[in-house]
Amino acid sequence: MNKLLGFLIIFIIITWFIASNLMNTGGSVIITNNTFECENNNSVQSRAYILLRGFGDHDPGSYDYHKDLISNDPKVRGVMDFDYNETTRLADLSQDFINEFNEFIDGKELEEVIIIGHSAGGTIAAYSAHKLEFNGAIEIHTLASPLKGCDFLMAILQFLIGRGYWRDAGVGLDQFTTPGDNVKVYHHKIINDEVLRRCGAPVEVQNNNVNGSKEFYYEEYGHSTIVPAVSKIIIECHE
Repeated sequence: MNKLLGFLIIFIIITWFIASNLMNTGGSVIITNNTFECENNNSVQSRAYILLRGFGDHDPGSYDYHKDLISNDPKVRGVMDFDYNETTRLADLSQDFINEFNEFIDGKELEEVIIIGHSAGGTIAAYSAHKLEFNGAIEIHTLASPLKGCDFLMAILQFLIGRGYWRDAGVGLDQFTTPGDNVKVYHHKIINDEVLRRCGAPVEVQNNNVNGSKEFYYEEYGHSTIVPAVSKIIIECHE
């Protein structure tokens, strides 16, 4: 038993050393200089917003800033704020989100739905995109989201001690199922993310785009500061 324990400790130390040396790099990820451009359809007469919180964010006022901006748009028919229990597995969180989505849009006669998901919320949105049953246009924006999951060492730790959302996302996520043609996906990523760095090299942790999506990198923002900055651009694009 002692030999086995010693071997595991040495293995973890070596793996951690390797991961630490790679942590400041993006591996094979190509960081582009693409800038988000507004693709708003001005003919839309009714829309709604759906906001998905980051992991462990249960502050009732977290999205007051967003809601104030959204209130300036007379075409908006409602705002859904998706809070969730982070101890729930990803597949179940996705189903909870789909159920709330269906209930929220029911009877609103919407032409467009705009979804903004921060961190884990963006992962839930990407994971669920192909299951959204809506005939109008859907925009999904993920902000600083761990779309791929953790690096090798952290994946082992999440497998051993993780629970709920991180029991799945931490270990690693497969390629997301491609959504319908009415769904546009935009991934807004951070180059130096102090939170995602706990899981591995930030650009690698975010490197699992939905097929057909667009990605944008931001060097000037952190894990939290990207939320108001980029959300403002998205919301004002649709006013």
